[in-house]
Amino acid sequence: MEKQISVIIADSSEGFRKMLSELIDAEEDMRVVAAVDNGREASELILRNAPDVLIADLLLREMEGLSLVDQLRNKGKLPYTIFCSGFFNDFVAEKASALGVVRFFPKPCRITALIESIRGCSGRDKSEEMLKQCRFKEELERDIDEILLKIGIMPHLMGYSYLKAALSMTYEDRELLLGVTKVLYPELAKRFDTSPANLERCIRSAIEIAWKEGGRRKRDEYFSDEIWISPDKKPGNTRFMRMVLEIIDRKRK
Repeated sequence: MEKQISVIIADSSEGFRKMLSELIDAEEDMRVVAAVDNGREASELILRNAPDVLIADLLLREMEGLSLVDQLRNKGKLPYTIFCSGFFNDFVAEKASALGVVRFFPKPCRITALIESIRGCSGRDKSEEMLKQCRFKEELERDIDEILLKIGIMPHLMGYSYLKAALSMTYEDRELLLGVTKVLYPELAKRFDTSPANLERCIRSAIEIAWKEGGRRKRDEYFSDEIWISPDKKPGNTRFMRMVLEIIDRKRK
């Protein structure tokens, strides 16, 4: 028999923990390692047992869900994580995604869909190559999030989402930077259901905010002298994307 998918549940509701544990354990290919309502205890259990999947609520005793994920990520021990909570909003979803949370289920949720997501997150329905691509994409998005957040481009800005998507696309295909107005912006505009002009304007506005409010010290943590044209002059959208991509390239060498 193939190794079972190991799951840790961290949820504030005793009834939900019990129900979910029983349903997961009823599946032949998965098992529940532990089910707790305490974020600190969940962290210790994950570090000790290295489960395949974490299912977490936002509201937990001692350490809430976002802090739990952040701590595990910083230690390099974050399993594939699914949030299941009744307290979602756009800001929380953006923050959780930036930290590496894979899926979100608002309560009440369909347990059958949650169980299928456990299988998907564990990689049991993916080839090894697809798993590698998935992990690479997650790492790339984390690098992009880190840079944007540190220089003051916050997730509530539309330019944040547009920039993140643009940087992900251009990291894979640098030639897109040669035709941002004819190729990149129209492609992204379709994805976000907006106009290329509005997308370009939101990205420009986000960069302006970073240059006005982010401060020189924060920017210099990432943009060193050799790639700096004029420290106090805001770069254009394309130049800014090139600068971020250069930082990511250097981090990965």
